Order: sequence, then C-alpha cells, then structure tokens
Amino acid sequence: MQADGFEGRQAWVVARREASAAPVLRALSDVFASVSNATSEDALGSRPPKEAKRGVTFVLCEGDDDDEALRDIASALHAAPLVAVGVGRDVQWVARALARGAHACVLCDGAPDSEQLLVGAEQAFGIAAHRRGSRRMVEELHSSVGELSRRIDHLSSELARLEVMAWTDSLTGLANRRQLEQRLPQVFAEAARYERDISCLMIDLDGFKQVNDELGHGAGDELLRLAARVIVEETRASDICARFGGDEFVVVMPETSASMAGMVANRLMHAFEDAARAWIAAGEDDGEACSARCSMSIGVGCLASSHPKDAAEMLSHADSALYAAKRSGKRAVMIKTAGGGSVGLTA
Repeated sequence: MQADGFEGRQAWVVARREASAAPVLRALSDVFASVSNATSEDALGSRPPKEAKRGVTFVLCEGDDDDEALRDIASALHAAPLVAVGVGRDVQWVARALARGAHACVLCDGAPDSEQLLVGAEQAFGIAAHRRGSRRMVEELHSSVGELSRRIDHLSSELARLEVMAWTDSLTGLANRRQLEQRLPQVFAEAARYERDISCLMIDLDGFKQVNDELGHGAGDELLRLAARVIVEETRASDICARFGGDEFVVVMPETSASMAGMVANRLMHAFEDAARAWIAAGEDDGEACSARCSMSIGVGCLASSHPKDAAEMLSHADSALYAAKRSGKRAVMIKTAGGGSVGLTA
C-alpha cells in the first residue's frame, strides 16, 4: 500500500508518554487524513474514539507495562487494525505482541521512520481485513449449519409423518394391510423358529352394509372407527391390529394358542355388540333410526392347531374359518382345524 493509499484514513497513537508519541505523530501526519494521540492510561480508561476503529492504531511499547496494556487496548478496539511499535525490543517481543492482539509489529531502536510505520499499517489493514473475512465466513458457516440442522429436523419430522401415513390406516388409526403383510411373516417366522404358538383372527362386521344403506357412508365410517377402538381395547399392546380392507380386520396374536385366541375373539365380539348397540341407540335419540344388529363374525387360524406352512397360509386358514362363521349364521367364532374343517365356539 502506497502512502496515498491511506487517504481518508485516520491514525491513533497510544503512548505512555506524550514525548514518545511526538515523532510517530510527525511521521504519520503527512500520510493520514487525521492523526490523534492518547496516553496508555487514557486509552484504557475510556472508549477508543471513532477514528481508532475506522483507521489504524499505533501502540508504542517501551516496557512491560506497555505490553500488558496492549492486550486491553486490542480488546477495546474490537479487531480494528493495530500496530505494536516496539522501541528497543527484540524479536521475541514480536511473538508476545502478536499474541496480545497486534496485527503487525514494528521494531526500532529509536524513533520509527514513516516507511516502517506505513509498512506496519499496510500489514495491519490486510490482516485485520482477512480476520474479519474469516470471522464472517465462520459466522455464515455456523448460520448455514444451524439452518441445515433445522431443515434436517423438519425433514426428519416429515419423514416420520409420511412413514406413519404409509403404514397406518387413515380412517381407523390401525396398521394398514401393507404393514400387516410386512410384519406378519416376521412374527410367524420367529414363532416357528422358537416353537412358540401364534394365532390370527380374521374379523368381519355383521350389519355393516345395512348401516351404510340406512344411515349413509359417514355412519359406516363411524362404525369402523368404533370397531377399531374395541379391537385395540380388547387386545394386547404386543398384538398386531390391522384393517385388512372394507369392514374386515385382522389381529395377529403371538404366544397365543387357538383356545386362548377363541376366548379373546368371543370377548371381542360381545364388547363390540355392546358398543354398537349403544352407538345405534344414541343415533336414534338424535332421530337417526337404524334396524341393523351389528356384531362380528370371526375366524381363527393357529400355528399349533391348523399347521400352516407360512404366514400367508395362517391368514388363509383364518379367512376360511371366517367364511365358515358367516355360513353358520354370522355372529360366531370358528377355529380352523388341522383336518381342514372349522369348529365353532359357543357365543
């Protein structure tokens, strides 16, 4: 940077003694737009003037006290260009001065000449600008990382929401058929591997079509949601409760024998009848009469009883038993047997 490159710039000279600052002030007066000075005590006891932060500050360091003051002056300047002028100091002092916040150093035995000071100012301006740019880059990087982190959190939330949508029946909140077909083979294979029993209920709502015909599809949806609530309430958290399609539901019950599954199915059927009866009665009170008698027909397939070779066949056995329950007059629970037939439970 040439001398005329400092046009419009200000210089501030800090020295313990005004006599020490005089030659520096003279050397700078023909180069900078304005030059002012202060003692070290004044510089530390008050806020630096505006010209110090817009221009360059020269701190004369003639002793250890000046070195200690250098750090505080550099902090007060908030990274504005600072040149430490070491009078009668050695090269080791330069490292200490830079560590205390100086951007550049000038070594001289007596009064420094203008060329030395200009070189020091040029270096200070360049390094200060570089550091400001680096800090700005770091701040922008932190901001970008923060924004990226927020976007990742948002995308993670959206992904979780989409996964729930992809695996859940939107009407009832139960597992959908896709989730059932994914999980059923896994739990069946685990049961077969460790020689543990597993049962499957296939459920069909009796009277559902009549509710749709008499009260409309909105009421039919309410009945499906009611059935889902009852199924969840009457089964375990470890069971897989799914809407299979239409008014058909499936419950997969690990560690459950055919007789235990039959008892659960019977309890489930009665619980749904009571809930549906109360629901229809509430509708009649609101002027929505319905002659439907809602119940459930349930088929049971079981690993130990019907001996399916895989999960799909166990589901098929439960479906076959369900049709047997339908043929028997509905409102029934039928269990698939090893011989291919189905046996019913007393309702």
